[in-house]
Amino acid sequence: PCCCGYNPYVDGWLSTSRNMVRVFVALALAVIIMLAPIFSGEYEGVDNIILTSKYGKTKCATAKVVAGILTAILTTALIVAFNLFLARAFYGTEGLNCSILFAPSEYVEAFIPFNITCGTLLKYQILLAFTCTISVTGITLLMSAISKNQIVALVAAMAIFLFPVLLPIPETNPLFRLVGLLPVYHVLAVSLLSVEQMSNGMLYAIWAIPAALLFLGVGAGISRRVFAKHQVS
Repeated sequence: PCCCGYNPYVDGWLSTSRNMVRVFVALALAVIIMLAPIFSGEYEGVDNIILTSKYGKTKCATAKVVAGILTAILTTALIVAFNLFLARAFYGTEGLNCSILFAPSEYVEAFIPFNITCGTLLKYQILLAFTCTISVTGITLLMSAISKNQIVALVAAMAIFLFPVLLPIPETNPLFRLVGLLPVYHVLAVSLLSVEQMSNGMLYAIWAIPAALLFLGVGAGISRRVFAKHQVS
C-alpha cells in the first residue's frame, strides 16, 4: 500500500494536476482569442467578397466552422501531450495507482470525496480539458457570428466563459449540478469531480461530454446560419 502524503512521485502527479488547472484555463482563453475573429473579422469588409462568391454561403461557412473546431481540438491535444510528457519525464509512473483520499491537505484534490486513483483523476482532467475546449469553441463561434467586430466577440465569449464562477452557488446546492456543466467548471475540475459518484463507478463529471456536444452543436449550427444569411452591403 502507498500513501500519497509520503510518496514524492504522487506529490508530483498531484502537483501536475494542480498545474494543469492553470494551464487549461489559459488554454480556454487562448481558444477564445484564436476563434473570436473567425466570423466577426470578416464583417469589416471581407464578407462582401466571401458571401457573394459561389460557395461563400455554403462551403466557406462550413469550412470556417470545421477549421475552428479542428484548431481548438488539436491545440488542446498538443498542450495535454506536452504536459503529460513533462510529468512522465519528471515523475515516472509510480504513484498513479494511489488513491487521492491520501492526498495531503494542501492539495485541493484531497476534497474530492471518492476513492479514485491519481491516474483516474488525471484522466478525468484531460477529458474535461477537451469538453471545455469543445464547449468554448461552440460559444465563441456563436459570439463571433453575431458580433459586428472582433473585440465584441472576444469580450462576449470571455464573459460567458468566466461569469459562472461569480455566481454564489456552492457545490452542495442541487442547482450546481447544472451550473457545474458550464465550461469554466470543466477546467476547475475539483468542484465538478466532487458532485457525485454514480452507481456505475463513474463520476458525475462524465455528463460534461453531452453538455459539451450540446454547446458545440448549437454554436456551430447557429453561427454557420447567421454568417451565411448575413446581408452584405
